[in-house]
This record gives sequence, C-alpha cells and structure tokens, in this order.
Amino acid sequence: CSYEQYDGELYLKTDLQFLKDMISNSNLSIGPLVLGSQQWKDSRLTQLELTKSGQSLKGEIPQSVGNVVQLTSLISKKNKFTGSIPDTIKNLTNLTHLEISEGKLSGGIPETISNLTSLTNLNFYYNQLTGSIPETIGNLSSLTQLNLSINQLTGSIPETIGNLSSLKELRLDTNQLTGSIPETIGNLSSLTYLNFYYNQLTGSIPESIGNLSSLTYLSLHSNELTGSIPESIGNLRRLTHLYWYDNKLIGPIPETIGNLSKLKVLSSAGNELTGSIPETIGKLSGLTHLYLFNNQLKGRIPDAIGNLSSLKELHLNDNQLRGIVPSNLCNVPNLSVIELADNNLCPSYPTCVASIGNQNISKCHFPDIYDISPDEPISGQMVTLTGINFGSPFDATTVNFYQNETVTEGFLFKTPSIETELFVRIPSVLTTGICTTRVSVLGDSLMTSWPFSFNVKSVPDGPVLRKVYKNFGSGWVAVNTITAEDTILVSGYGIDTNGGTVFLSKDGK
Repeated sequence: CSYEQYDGELYLKTDLQFLKDMISNSNLSIGPLVLGSQQWKDSRLTQLELTKSGQSLKGEIPQSVGNVVQLTSLISKKNKFTGSIPDTIKNLTNLTHLEISEGKLSGGIPETISNLTSLTNLNFYYNQLTGSIPETIGNLSSLTQLNLSINQLTGSIPETIGNLSSLKELRLDTNQLTGSIPETIGNLSSLTYLNFYYNQLTGSIPESIGNLSSLTYLSLHSNELTGSIPESIGNLRRLTHLYWYDNKLIGPIPETIGNLSKLKVLSSAGNELTGSIPETIGKLSGLTHLYLFNNQLKGRIPDAIGNLSSLKELHLNDNQLRGIVPSNLCNVPNLSVIELADNNLCPSYPTCVASIGNQNISKCHFPDIYDISPDEPISGQMVTLTGINFGSPFDATTVNFYQNETVTEGFLFKTPSIETELFVRIPSVLTTGICTTRVSVLGDSLMTSWPFSFNVKSVPDGPVLRKVYKNFGSGWVAVNTITAEDTILVSGYGIDTNGGTVFLSKDGK
C-alpha cells in the first residue's frame, strides 16, 4: 500500500484518489481533505458527508468509490451527480449508511447492492432512477430505513421486501410502480412509517397489513387500489395518520376503524366507498381532520361524530348522505370547517354550518331519515320521533300505528312546534312485536305520509331524558334549568305519567 502525508498524517492513496476524482469531475479547486466532512481511521476514510455549501459536486460518481472499502457512511445531499450508480459500490461491505439524495442519478439500482449486508440506511430519494427494485434488496436484512421515493422506478414491489424484518421506514412513493402490494408486507412488524403514494399500484390492500402493529403513518393514496378496506386495519392501534384517498376502493368503512384511538388524520376521499359512516368513528377522540368526501356513502351522519372533541375539519361533501345533520356538531369546540354540500341532507340545518351547499331534499320523506327514541318502546310509553322534516309552517298532524291489521291513532303532542321533533304516545292497546307507524301531514300534498317500523317491547328500559321545555305563555322553549311551579314538557321515557305527579331530582334533591 502507498500513502500520502498531509500535516504529518498518513492517508491511503486509493482513498485520496476517490476524493480527487470527485473534485476533478466537478471542476473544483480544493484539496482532497477539505472536500465535505470526513473521518479517517488508521489512514483509511471511514465516513464522508458531501453537504457543504459552495462545494456542489457534479458528473458521475467515480468508479474509484469501490476502493474505499473501510467506508461506513457515505452521504450526499443536493449535489448534481449524474449517470448511474457505479457497480463497484458492491465492494463497500462495511457501509451502514448510504445516501445519495436530491441529485440527478439515472439508470437502475444495481443487483449487487445486495452485497452491502451491513446497511441499516439506504436512501436514493429524489433522483431519476429507472428500472425495477431488484429482488436482491431482500438480502439487506439489517435495513431499518429504505427510501427510494421520487424517482422513475417501474415494475412491482418485490415479494422479498418482506425479508427486511428490521425495517422501520419504507418510502417508495412518487414512482411508477405497478402491480399489487405484496402480502409479505405483513412481515415487517417493526415498521412505523409506510409510504406507497403516487404510484400505479393495483389490486386490494392486503389483509396482512393488519400485522403492522407498530405502524404510526400509512399513506397509500393516489394509486389505483381496488377492493374493500380490510377489517384488519383495526389492529393498527398506534396509527396517527391514515391516507388512502384517490383510489378505487369500494365497500363500507369497517367498524374496526373505531379501534384506532390514536388517529389524528383520516383521509378516505375520492374512492367509491358505500354503506353508512360507522358509529364507531365516534371513538376517535384525537381525530383532528376527517376527509370522506367524494364517495358514495349513504345513510345518516352518525350522532357519534359529535363526540370527536378534537375535530378541526369535517369533509363529507359529494356523497349520498341523507337525513338530519346532527346538531351536536355545534358543540365540537375547534371545528372550524364543515363541508356537507352535494348530499341529500334535510333541513333544518345546525347554525354552525356556515354553508350547506346544494342538497337534494326530494328524499327527505324516506323512513330512514328519522328514528324513534327509545328504539324499542312499550305500549303506553311516550316516545320522540326525531329527524322528521315537515317544512314550514308546521301543520296539523296525526300519527297512526298499524299492527295485526288494525289501525290505532296515537296521541300527538303538537307543541313545541319545531320541524324536526315530535312527541307521541304509543297506544296502550299495542302488543309486543313489530309495529309500523305512519306520520301524516295534513294540508301538504307533497308530504302526505310515510311508514316507519319498530319493535314494541313488553319490559321497559331505564328512563331516558331527552329535552325539557318550559311554557312561557307565548310558547314552549327548551331550557336547562327549572324552578318550582314551572309548567314543563319533558320528552323521553320514564317521565310522562298521563297527567300524574312527576318527581324530578338532581344531586339527591
């Protein structure tokens, strides 16, 4: 071996030559030992970081890089290297960290990259690499970070990716990758960060993705993924960000989504999702942004959305949602954006919804837009029908109950006169079993009647108090407090007693 001496220190000529070659290719007028940040040990170059301002490197990476065999870390950021990754890089078997990012490298990733079995970090981010990801990348079993994003890579994600059992970050986004996500992805149990967005991936999301129990960030958006969302997604209990918008996903949002208690952002917009929004979504107390717009979601907006106390933005527009908008949205303290346009939502709308946009209210008379509380009453019980839209003004109304080919008229409390709530007594002659009620609005030829079926129970549940209204002479007004001698109307089972005495207590008084 031959050496050169600088300031009394010996440096191996082959290592110095690699530095000189890079300086020559870049037309720089500096000495080899001032290039970048260097560490030497026993006359050998062990670490090289090429990030210094004023030292922009260009041209091809010299073949002489293969001679610097004691190198453990080679980092280049924002240089202008062109050409392909030299095959001689296979000789750097001591490398643990290889990063050549934000450059202009072209050509493919060499198969011989698999020789670098000590690698823990491999980063070719933001170049112009082409070709496929080599199958041999699965030999790099020590990898914890793999970043090949923002290139022009094609072909499929190799099955051997599942061999990288130590991997914590996998970023393959913004390429031209095709094919499906391999089932072997489920082997990466240490993975915390997974980015596959902006590719051309097809097929369904594998059920094995539910094995990634350490995952905190999952981004699959802007692909051509099909099929339904796997139920196993509910296993990712550490997930904080979930993006799979702009795909072709179908089917319902799984109930298991409610298991993701740490979730902050959920974006499923721009798919073909159907079914209703699951009530379990109300368990996501840390959610700040919910994007479900531009799907084919149906049914009512669940009241449970009002439980999302951290929510800042709610985007449900461009679906087929119907019924009444839950008024408890107005109780979410930091909710500043509510987008509900282009649905079938019915008036009246909560005051906190600044703009309801275009709504098709022609479907506001269907039976699934209102419900009965309690949902399984007993005969003789006072119930509340919520979500009925009679328009304005509120006109005379009757409620008929149909059971066993008989019709019984229920007693209807017509006050308070609000558009979206009625108080009705279930006739005492009704027996246990299915009953259908038909609400008829008089004097309105467009909204004559529509059916709603429910089950009559024989044993009551516990009392359910809904709202208390106080008579101020001019009409009934919802109140939070009452005093002695007040005349009140209370909706909810366990309160109405056919004119008998009602005892209300609070805190034992």
